[in-house]
Amino acid sequence: MTMEILATFDEALRCYNQNKLAPARMGVVAFLCLGEYFHGKGFVQSKKARLGLDEITRLSSLELANYLEFTRFKRIKSKVSRALAKWTLGEWQLELLQHVPSVYEVLSLQASSRRCVTLYCDPDRWNGPKLNKENALHFLVHDLEHAVQFFDYFHDEQVDLNRKLLSLYDEGHFADIRSPELKERLDYLLSDMNTHPNHSIQYLKAIWIDHFKVTSTSSLDSLVNFKMREFQNTM
Repeated sequence: MTMEILATFDEALRCYNQNKLAPARMGVVAFLCLGEYFHGKGFVQSKKARLGLDEITRLSSLELANYLEFTRFKRIKSKVSRALAKWTLGEWQLELLQHVPSVYEVLSLQASSRRCVTLYCDPDRWNGPKLNKENALHFLVHDLEHAVQFFDYFHDEQVDLNRKLLSLYDEGHFADIRSPELKERLDYLLSDMNTHPNHSIQYLKAIWIDHFKVTSTSSLDSLVNFKMREFQNTM
């Protein structure tokens, strides 16, 4: 079974790299192959077996999206299938990456109304932790879950917020945040915090408060208020 999965994945990746397979369909192949690799044939919880590459290529976008939306997958939330369906239909702009993006790369994508999906192309790297995720499947699923949070909830507001954050980043307003703990929080805000913008703004304010507590002898309130005014005046 494993050899069949790897053969399907390798053939799909070859077609994708030759521009013969659309990124969304490559994402579907990767999802199905990774799912069966880690969960066995029971990953697809329906009478129909996992779609082969020929079927994924042949089906219309609507047919493939319907398959994804109305099929249950083991230990996978329905919103993940929905994200794949929306991607397949071209309704959500997702970028398929063959590398783990930097914080700045994710921020830039979000500022242009897009999210990324990271694909581990080497099967030898599918097992084992990927950043804070268990394996390559969990990493892919994590990206798709974030796509739902980005496109389904306050999307326009999130895009506007990310444009402001990107401007501040480019202007160097975050350059003096060097504390590892604060840097980790800032990275989370800039690339992984798909929530209501008001929550994100308060989170940013908290980062600046904690930063100025240890780096400045000036009035904490005046420094934080100055930074927040800069943020509000961006764009």
